[in-house]
Formats: sequence, C-alpha cells, structure tokens
Amino acid sequence: MYFKERFFRPLIIIILIIQFSNIHASKSDIKKAADFLNEGDYDSMIQVLERNSNKDIIILRAKHYFLGIAYARNQDFEQAIRNFSLAIKYKNQKPDLYYELGQALYAMNELEKAQKSFSTSANNGFKESQSHYYIAHIAQLLEKSKMAKEFFIKVINNPKTTIDLKQVARFQLSETLLTMARTTNDVKNIVEKHVLPQFEKALKIKNTGPTAIDILKRIKSIQDEFGLNPSKFVSGKALPKKSLSIFASQNIGYNNNFTLTDDLPGNVQSKEDTFISETNVEASYLFIMKRKYTIEPGLAISHTVHSERDNSAVYSADEYEIRPSLDFTLEHKQFNNPATLYLNLNYDYRALDNRQQKDRVFNNRTYTYELGNRFKYFNFGTSNVKVRQRVFRSFNPALSVDTTTIGADQLVVKGGKVYLFLLNLDLARFTQSDTNDNDTLLLRTDYIWPSILPNLS
Repeated sequence: MYFKERFFRPLIIIILIIQFSNIHASKSDIKKAADFLNEGDYDSMIQVLERNSNKDIIILRAKHYFLGIAYARNQDFEQAIRNFSLAIKYKNQKPDLYYELGQALYAMNELEKAQKSFSTSANNGFKESQSHYYIAHIAQLLEKSKMAKEFFIKVINNPKTTIDLKQVARFQLSETLLTMARTTNDVKNIVEKHVLPQFEKALKIKNTGPTAIDILKRIKSIQDEFGLNPSKFVSGKALPKKSLSIFASQNIGYNNNFTLTDDLPGNVQSKEDTFISETNVEASYLFIMKRKYTIEPGLAISHTVHSERDNSAVYSADEYEIRPSLDFTLEHKQFNNPATLYLNLNYDYRALDNRQQKDRVFNNRTYTYELGNRFKYFNFGTSNVKVRQRVFRSFNPALSVDTTTIGADQLVVKGGKVYLFLLNLDLARFTQSDTNDNDTLLLRTDYIWPSILPNLS
C-alpha cells in the first residue's frame, strides 16, 4: 500500500502538470487566434487552432467558435457550419454564434436551417432587426409572402432599427405586397392603392443614396407596367408637356413682277409690283382624360392681301382661309407596345376675290375625315394604317370631287438612317362627270440620312 502511494502520487502530479501545461498552451492558442482575428489574418488563425488537439470542453467551445469565424471570413462556409455546430454542441454562449451560423447556412443555400438560426439569434437579443430581416428575406426566396410580410414589419417597427435598414425593409415589404397583389383579380387597383404608397413611404425615409435611387426606379417601372405613371398615358407613351399650342406669323414681301409669275397667260405683260401681306394664326388645346383619351380642338386662320389695288389681276389673289379641326385619340397597347387609335376631323374654308370685285367670296371648302391606328409591330419602327375621306366642294361644280384614301406607311430606323415606306390607294369620284374619275396607287420610299452633315455645334 505504501509502495502504491509512493508510485501513483508523483504520477498523478505529473499528469496534472501536463494537463495544466496543455490547457495553458491551448489558452495561449486561443489568445493568438483572437489576435489574428483582430488583424484579419484568418489563415494563421486556422493554422493555430487546427493544430491544437486539447480535448478540454472549455477549449473546444472557444476553438470551434473561432474556427467557424475564420472559415466564414475565408468563405469556406461548409467548414464554418461544421465548426459553429460543434461550438453549439459544446455549449458555447457567444451572443453572435447563431447569427454567424445563420449567415453561413444562408451562403450555402440551406435556407430553412438559416431561418431557424436567425430566429434563435433574434430570440437571444443579438442583432434582432438584422436577424428578422434575414428571416423575412429568406421567406421571400421560399415564396412565403405572409411570413416575409410579418418579419419585415417587425424590422420596421423595431425602434432600434437603423434608418438604412428600415428603408430597405420597407422597400422589400413593398415588393412582397406586390407579389401578393399579383395573385389577386384586382391587381392594378391594389397596386395603385396599397403597393405604390408603400414604395413611396420607403422613399421618404431617406430620399438620397443608392437605395433611394433603386426605389425610385422601381416605382417608375411598376407605374409603367400597370399604366399608373402620372407622366404617361396608360399605354406607356409619354404625355405631352404642353396642352396649349399657339402660333402666329406676319410676313410682308415685295414682288415687282407679280402678274408675270402668275399662272394666267393673259397677265404676262402686266409686270405689276406689289407688297404682299401674309398673316397666319394657329391655336389648339389638348384635353387629356384618364390618361387614355385626348380631344384637341384647333383653329387656323390665314389672310393674304396685296397693296396693288388698281390691277384686278393682282388684288384678285387676295384671300383668307379658315381651318377648324377636331382630333380624337385613344391610347392603348398593341403587340405589347404603345399604340394610338385616332380620328381627325378637319374643315377648310377658302375665300378668294375670284370675281375681281375687291370682295373675297367662297372659292372652295373641304371636309376631311381620317381614321387610323399607329402601332409598333416591328422593332425597327412605327407602322400606320388609315382610311381617309376627303370631300372637296368648289364654286365651280365641275371641280367638286370626293376622294377615298386607303393607306399604310412603315418607318424604319436602322444604323442612324431613316427609311419611310408609303403605300396609298386614292379613289377620286367627281360629282358632275364620271369621265374624270380616277384611281391612283402610290408606292413611295424616302431615305433620310440625318448625320450626312457634320455636327458643328
């Protein structure tokens, strides 16, 4: 018995000394790892900890936690998850442990496990807002919109949430509400009354910075998608910037051989000189209703008078013209592009001194009705089809004619060049004699090269 005590007591002391030395060395390794962590030297951190073989549970708690951090920072998330899980097994109580594990799981696309880790992190009071944001974001990815909505609201309502995170959460809440709205039968109305206001609230939180720019772009994109952009028609076409259009001009010219250039052969020898006054006034106003319909009444008046009042061949060219108009459009979408269905009504009354009595009287009137549709079927330009009826009535009945036009044109824009293809069929029917009736088919191509001249500005 005495021998055993004398033999085992020193042995136990030696073992304790060795264990104490190992623990001390391990603690030294943990301290080194913490120093490497502060320095951002994750490779050295991993090297120090991986060579440590101490099995003491206290050492293992710290070792696997720091290894998890190091591997995560090196983006070796598989090893990070393994070590964080071991740290949890050994009951490590670091407050950020579950948050770090959640991020590693998220990076490895283990989304449901990541949600659970972030939930534990939030319940432990560590980065509660950020953890709830991750839960909501993962719910978005898993198409669990109700859960996403619930946790985004928690982030927004948390008084400790930073302004930046609150804005991002409100932004993503808006996206979640949009996703939910798309599953309903009244999506446009819901987007207008409930979804877009949430985006606008997100923008008001902080109206500068990259997030604000993204929100503003998203608002415009959604407005365009659902025809809710206040600066555009429901079709997506931009609203005109001005409703009222007014134009007026006054030209005074001089011609020293007015009658010589006239079309009447009998005036060739007259060689009269005269001042010519030409006045033009045009005005129109565009009424826009529900960003879908437009009505544009207009009126144009022109007046021409010659100063030579003795020669009837000159003053008989005095005239005035009155041109009221009324245009209607229906903005719509066709082939998934903005299109315009239009109806134009025009009246033109022209009075001339054709009796050479210094009194302008009726010369002709024209009624024009045009129905057409402008749309974009091809990516390279706009297409247009139309039907037009023109009723011309003259003081000379033999000149009166009704003309029906069926036409189509196609604009092609390629490589800075513009091509216009036009096809018109005109059916002219005279009221007095059908011997003058005629049908005309016109095929025309125009080529425009806008950049042929150098830019001198």
